[in-house]
Amino acid sequence: MERHMIRLTLVAPQLPRIVLSHPPTSYDDESVLALYHDPMFLQHLPLCVKSPPITTIDQIVQKRTKETSDSLIFDFRIHNFQTGAFLGTAKLRLTTGLFETCEAGIGVIGNSWKQGIATEALYLLLEYAFRGVRDGGLGCNRVSFTTSEENTGMKGWLEARANIRKEGSLKKAWKMRTGDLVDVALYGLQRSEWEGNVKQRLEGYLFRAVENMQE
Repeated sequence: MERHMIRLTLVAPQLPRIVLSHPPTSYDDESVLALYHDPMFLQHLPLCVKSPPITTIDQIVQKRTKETSDSLIFDFRIHNFQTGAFLGTAKLRLTTGLFETCEAGIGVIGNSWKQGIATEALYLLLEYAFRGVRDGGLGCNRVSFTTSEENTGMKGWLEARANIRKEGSLKKAWKMRTGDLVDVALYGLQRSEWEGNVKQRLEGYLFRAVENMQE
């Protein structure tokens, strides 16, 4: 199934630094494979029991092709706005028939975390998810996130940076590559919360981050 091109980027002075593009193309397959070999990226990623760990370019191609054909999945590639360099991936997966709820996930190359790249990608994902359908968005009412309870970095990032609420946890719900079963933290954000303070909070951080880089 052919998917129309989506490009997400900030429109503001001194910004953007990144662009999110969907659907993904073969251009980034090698870079995505390298991401799946990054220990930092894999550290808190659960083992998928339905498919073997991704280790080859053929698996990346198959995964990209399968997800591109799924109308419920929006798999974005993150690139540097000026240079086009690959910085990571971001994904939205619609989880209800009425498209009111979706799951979100972001993975960036190691040296991008401290530069606020993930926060900018998060802002763009959420803005697209909550934007009304008539305005070109998905019109979701809720976006959810899941991560290992041991992933203190992401949990702190969601809570402190974005003020996204932890809603609960699932005991021994994920099997990791080590074979261990770990608890899973559940986070959720509603449209009213996004419009109420989260959007403004993230915008403030992004503008301050750019100002600090220019000093």
